[in-house]
Amino acid sequence: PSPTQVGTIPQEMGDRARLVGLKGWSSYSANLNMDKPSVSFFRDVRVREAFWRVTNRKQFLDLVFQNQGQVPDGILATGLDLWQIDASSVQQYYTEDVAKAKQLLTAANFNLGQEIELYGGLPGSTGDQGAQVWQQQLAKAGVKTRISNVSGSAEQFQKWGDNDWEMMIQGSPGTDTPGQTLRNLHTRGWSDVYRRFGLHDSEIDALIENSES
Repeated sequence: PSPTQVGTIPQEMGDRARLVGLKGWSSYSANLNMDKPSVSFFRDVRVREAFWRVTNRKQFLDLVFQNQGQVPDGILATGLDLWQIDASSVQQYYTEDVAKAKQLLTAANFNLGQEIELYGGLPGSTGDQGAQVWQQQLAKAGVKTRISNVSGSAEQFQKWGDNDWEMMIQGSPGTDTPGQTLRNLHTRGWSDVYRRFGLHDSEIDALIENSES
């Protein structure tokens, strides 16, 4: 259900319905295309960290989902209880620091004059709303983005298949295993379409392969 439905259905149904909240198996994430020449600068870890340093995950939850959800400590959906990590072990990576972001972009010779496509999916969707939130966050470091949308699901899958995107806000399919989320970070991905997020890091690839075996 949408955040609006979560609020209105109990009011409209009264005693005829009861709202039950469960931890979700799907994730909502900001993605960088690691497999497209026009944004090859994403291969530079300094650029990726700079983008991360101005990304406020709680703001997505508040503005897009009206606080209906949870911000995970790691990269896995909070419904995957057995694989959650200790928040204190990763807190340093989630610290917002605009000055640090600008410093990293300068060190990486990042061109602040360029405009990067930020794909939000269907107009009015949570992806579209999230793109608007991320656009404002990235702007704090001087990063310029252009939000793009599609008219329907067929066009959306075509866009993914053609690798016709640079940055993207999207929800992932729900799954009861962490394997799919981890495989997204593998250089080869888990399909010809979903292989654009891999970090091209042989050590990370090896860790993922080891977990799968």
